[in-house]
Amino acid sequence: MKQSKADFLRSWGLPYPNFQYHHLRYKNPPEKGVYWYYFSLYVRERDVREWGVCISCGKPITVDTANGGHFMPASSCGRDLLFDERNINAECAFCNAWDDTHLLGYAEGLDHRYGTGTAADLRRRRDEHLKGPPVKDWKAAEYAEKIRALPNFAVKASGPCSPHKDNRGKCSSGGSE
Repeated sequence: MKQSKADFLRSWGLPYPNFQYHHLRYKNPPEKGVYWYYFSLYVRERDVREWGVCISCGKPITVDTANGGHFMPASSCGRDLLFDERNINAECAFCNAWDDTHLLGYAEGLDHRYGTGTAADLRRRRDEHLKGPPVKDWKAAEYAEKIRALPNFAVKASGPCSPHKDNRGKCSSGGSE
């Protein structure tokens, strides 16, 4: 029997019904969208805890007001930069969606946070991706492994049996399948 979209979201600990399937940024495979949900949350929590400001403009942000913004655009950066912790940082919603000049401040913020040359390195990696052979996307099972490895997944996932299992295949919450 095929799992419903609502059950899929619940099984990964997403806050359904407040979070609907159409809110997933990526849907093929849907595990990629779940990975983005938790990865973006991880980055926003990290940046708010460590810096408390938008990487591009310096305005104060919270986990709830920030977006996980890409320095090298998600549309052209390739799989390896799509989920790179240095390529994604917490930005205010305005910088991430509306400010055409935000990458100037973003580049400066990257070099300040991670060391001089970080922005240039990310640009070089994106250029290599564009010139090189296509890189295959990960499969659903590979995304599932990556979700389980995120430090914030075990804390956020809930329910009688989330997909977070121990090494014996048992549900981490103690439930059974």
